[in-house]
Amino acid sequence: MKIALFVVVGLVAVAVVGSVFWLAYMNRGSEKVLTALLTAVFTLGGLPAAIFIILVLGTEPPISEVFPVAFQYDVKTKLPPPLPWTLISHRFLPSFILLNSLHKTHPELFSDQNKQNEGDVSQPITLYHHLLQRSLIEWMGERGGWQARRLRFDLPIARQESSEPMPGATGHSTTLQEPELRTALAGNWFRDTWVHAGASRLMLPPDTTLSISAPSAEPGQLADIRLANSFCQVSIHTSQHMWLRSLGMYRFLAGIPEDVSHQIATPVYEVRIVATFSRLRGGHPDMPKYRAWVRELADGLRDKFDEQLIWKRTREDFVFRKQFGIGENDGI
Repeated sequence: MKIALFVVVGLVAVAVVGSVFWLAYMNRGSEKVLTALLTAVFTLGGLPAAIFIILVLGTEPPISEVFPVAFQYDVKTKLPPPLPWTLISHRFLPSFILLNSLHKTHPELFSDQNKQNEGDVSQPITLYHHLLQRSLIEWMGERGGWQARRLRFDLPIARQESSEPMPGATGHSTTLQEPELRTALAGNWFRDTWVHAGASRLMLPPDTTLSISAPSAEPGQLADIRLANSFCQVSIHTSQHMWLRSLGMYRFLAGIPEDVSHQIATPVYEVRIVATFSRLRGGHPDMPKYRAWVRELADGLRDKFDEQLIWKRTREDFVFRKQFGIGENDGI
């Protein structure tokens, strides 16, 4: 009986010591956490104190962003209207390629055959919600490796966008090729539509999983892109926000009358990015890389899709051209 008790006590002690060492190893990148952890173990009673210290000192604050995304389409064709280049140049242009490709293969998705009544606009709203989700994935694939940062140069000769490795970028990636992306996009209407057919891929942190919920038919039309690994979980929620049969203030920049503007619809969606980080790995030496990845992802998506930024840049570009009398077809 005593021998069995000693065995149990020994196993428990080994488990406690092993757990403490595991916690210390997972947070070895934080001197503050390690010092507090070892102090707690030797003075406050072992594993419970160690876990408490990790949860208090090792917790990374979440990252959250929310912004609107808008599209414009002709109410008859459901395709983008022929607007001046100044009004579309700041948008994510691959979205136009995806849309035109889908129109060629599935023109029925652009028809009004399923309209319940004259005021029913659910079909185009759903169509452009699918396009939004697919465009987000497309942009994520174009940004390069997961340890890359964006470079944006607004020059007098051209606007350039590229990426470069972050300082200290090391390690491997989980690379999802086109067949795997196609599987993840199973419910999305654009799953078979590609900007770079055969060459599309998505580079993520090691052992990161991707799951996608396509826009639903429910009111509000919710959709989700989820990325998860042992360091963090990222959710990119999209939902319908509003719909307006008008080009809005863009019509004054385009120089079109109000009746023509009312032949163009503007669906607006909300993108909400939420990222949480592992409470048990806050002091891990690789945690800064994962936080930098999430921060770069959230900032990059906002920079490319936020309608507020697009409107601001378009307006500034338009005013500049007007001020110096630069026409749409004027070269440099």
